[in-house]
Amino acid sequence: MVCHCVGSFGDLFDVLSSGEVDPLPPRVYMHAYGGSVDYARNLMSLEKKGGNKATMRANRAKQRRGGGNGAREGEGSVPFTSSSSRAGDDGSSAQRAGQGTRFYFGFSAAINLKSKKTESVLQFIPADRLLLESDLEQPHSVDECVDEMLGVIARCKECTPLEAAHMTMRNAQAFYGIHIDSESEEA
Repeated sequence: MVCHCVGSFGDLFDVLSSGEVDPLPPRVYMHAYGGSVDYARNLMSLEKKGGNKATMRANRAKQRRGGGNGAREGEGSVPFTSSSSRAGDDGSSAQRAGQGTRFYFGFSAAINLKSKKTESVLQFIPADRLLLESDLEQPHSVDECVDEMLGVIARCKECTPLEAAHMTMRNAQAFYGIHIDSESEEA
């Protein structure tokens, strides 16, 4: 699921945590993430629960009836049932193991570098959750925009822009459930 949230962070969190979306999708992409460190922390806290409140209540009730899902009391579990999985998915994702939702956060120089908080947010977001975006309508500026954002990601994650490019590419592959061999990666 891709979320484009502008000025409705509280509403989005309420929907994701209330049980209205149950189970949460295995992967959620926060497009051009403009939220705070605290909001990212709150989103990622939904992962640790293995799903939202309604899922956890249902799992506990099922366990009490003797039909448990293998999870311990209060853990909850969201099986990977997404029809969006792609051929070539190696099955190593947390979702395949029934461990719930994983949030990814996309960043674009054209959008995110207008905010003073972007670098602190990038420093907080785990490296395996970062995605790179251009978010441009005109293709003539894409390379410049992507290079600029890679530079910022590299500085925040204390790596080279090339390492940041490989990191965000691996993350995109994980989000979309695809695998590209290393020969194609280096081309």
